Amino acid sequence: MSRILLSRLESQRRYKEALRTNVDGSRVVESLPESWLSDRGLTRSDVRDRLEKMFGCAETVEYRQCDPNPEGEIVIDVLRASWCKLPAVCPVCSSRLQARRRGIYKDPIREAVARHRYRYMVTFTVKDGPDLGERLDHLRASFRSWYRMGQRRKDGKRSGGEAAKCAGMLCGVELKKTDAGLWHVHIHALVFSDERLNYQVYDRERLRHLRRVRGRDLTAEELRGCVSAWGVVNGVTVPISKVTSEWLAASGDSVNVDCRPLRGGWLDVQNSALEVLKYSSKLASARADLVPGKMVGRDLLDLVVSTYGRRLFMALRSFRSLARLNEFDAPGESDDTLAWDHSASEYRSFRAPLRFGMRVDTLSESGKLVGVWRRERRALLDRRSQVADLPAVLDSLKVHYRDRIAALWRSSRLAAFVDRHAGGTVADIENRRIAAMPVQESLFPA
Repeated sequence: MSRILLSRLESQRRYKEALRTNVDGSRVVESLPESWLSDRGLTRSDVRDRLEKMFGCAETVEYRQCDPNPEGEIVIDVLRASWCKLPAVCPVCSSRLQARRRGIYKDPIREAVARHRYRYMVTFTVKDGPDLGERLDHLRASFRSWYRMGQRRKDGKRSGGEAAKCAGMLCGVELKKTDAGLWHVHIHALVFSDERLNYQVYDRERLRHLRRVRGRDLTAEELRGCVSAWGVVNGVTVPISKVTSEWLAASGDSVNVDCRPLRGGWLDVQNSALEVLKYSSKLASARADLVPGKMVGRDLLDLVVSTYGRRLFMALRSFRSLARLNEFDAPGESDDTLAWDHSASEYRSFRAPLRFGMRVDTLSESGKLVGVWRRERRALLDRRSQVADLPAVLDSLKVHYRDRIAALWRSSRLAAFVDRHAGGTVADIENRRIAAMPVQESLFPA
């Protein structure tokens, strides 16, 4: 169960309605050919479904309690809702994910602040480019290479890369569209270490020793002898730090690494943690409306396609084993709740149709069907050059398994209804089912 400001939820819904208007007006999905297939295997039908799912997120929210907070704003305790679970593009699910991550990592971050002497906010950036998927893959592959420079070897020791000093890391990918129309992607990393990272251009020990011997007035040649590393940037050899030289070796084309030590204690670390745990894309911000005349339809399409199946958050080293909160944190038995229907602007009395035990069983069975569906889909994508009209085949496979999953849930609901209303003919059960349908009811009666 999660607590959400009703005004914030309504603001996010209005923002998504503006997004829908923009996408419909630009007809960006309809402009894709019928035979279109993304590099990750999404068809035009898949893109349309994901956009519709995102636009319909939180259309109906089922909750138990609705109370004002100290500021007088209405807060609802959400039990279940029609979540789309696309946080890379959806402001509602992005906000939920931020809150869930803050709940998971708040205490471990406090413990890391007390345990480790050095804390850093490190930003890894690669060059901008027009293809978001290609830039994302390049960024993640570069970070993986940089991280492996400090991996543990067979003899139990770690390699000499700066990543070996990292005792714990939280990393979040952020995606932006520049004014030049290129995608700017980077990783914010909150790093905890027991050793100082070598992020300075001049080696600290050599510079300190030279100043002790020669004083502070050093020549350019003497300073060159204190440089940590050298790198070629745009054809010019320049002094760089050890962290930067490793990032250049890992990425092959980028030296843009910002390493900022966090010396302000818990508050400084907390502010940096919010930067790491926040939304992935600027389109996922919770603005009430869009800037008039700003075309975002194609950007939204790129985000939906390029973030599919790509990991945008990493918890490494000491943070890696932390348990995740269960999203289906439902009560043991269903009972009366209230549902807010955004499209109808009404509140309804609502009794959940499945007991918790039956809901878990149905989720398990449907999850198995989803697993089979994904395996068959992956097998087709692995043979994409051998399958004629692959997008149509993938769409028909999707319809087949969706129908099977829908039939599974229909049978579970019918079984639950028969269980509650044992006895009688089918007609009697159907009449009782109609009589038990939700009745519209005002949340704030006069």
